Amino acid sequence: MLLTDPAFKPHLNRVNVVFHPFTNPDGAQLAYDLYKITPDHMLHPGYLGPLGVSLVSRTDPDPMYPESGIRPKLWRTWLPDIFLNPHGYASHEWVQLFSEYVPWIRNRVSEARGWWGMRGWFIPGFNYLDDPKYPRHKDAAFHIRDLITQNMNAVPEIKAFNDQAYARYMKYSFAFDDENFKVDFTNGVLIYTAIKGARASGAGAAGGGRGGGGGDDYMTRQPNITIFFGSTEAPDETAYGDWMKLVATMGLQWDKALLQSILDGKHVVDRKSASFFGGVTLSLDRPRPPKATESTKSTESR
Repeated sequence: MLLTDPAFKPHLNRVNVVFHPFTNPDGAQLAYDLYKITPDHMLHPGYLGPLGVSLVSRTDPDPMYPESGIRPKLWRTWLPDIFLNPHGYASHEWVQLFSEYVPWIRNRVSEARGWWGMRGWFIPGFNYLDDPKYPRHKDAAFHIRDLITQNMNAVPEIKAFNDQAYARYMKYSFAFDDENFKVDFTNGVLIYTAIKGARASGAGAAGGGRGGGGGDDYMTRQPNITIFFGSTEAPDETAYGDWMKLVATMGLQWDKALLQSILDGKHVVDRKSASFFGGVTLSLDRPRPPKATESTKSTESR
């Protein structure tokens, strides 16, 4: 759409959009090979790297998986306002625990009972910055959340599917075991929003995983640059034909919402200069999220 749609092409005059289609080529090949044999099975083994463990972005300068360094490299190259990591999951039920077969065993520990049931499109963890040092970040994140729900509900096929999936998940999972199966709706869309916002962990803070300021979470590690990091789950294992079109549309609506959130901002570059004995200093900065201008302040007050 950005390349061919006349309504979208002008957006590239204001926003840089960077696509990274493959993080795990070995897993993608495995998933495709399995698809050719059993196209309707849950092909989740494609999630893993060639050594049989999760391939995620780390801050290690020499990672075990060389491709793990690509996402941090992309961040350092583009310094993005928003950094995304959309995921997929099985389009039908996992095998239930205690049924003589236990799925999701990692490091000799069984986990993720809450992933037994398919629950449509959802955000597994909507985190936001709530730090007095960055007073505009929380409002920006919740504005993004509203745009996401609007875009998801704007497509009748997506809304109808989600409503059906959510109702099934409520009946057979949440109503049965609300300790392990959770629901958290925002405008009718399942978004697991953190009860308490995160604090900035310090620029360049190291650490692995998604939480605690490590991994891809540049929102807490570099909040002056990245105001939002997000991950989604769509039932795309395995998807093809019309089903692929539907779940791909879910991802497209998510992308369009995030793009719109940047386009809505009144971005201004602050330039400063000062002289001192024998020279001058020049600096420029684009506040992220953008500061409200006088015109937007008057509109918000109304």
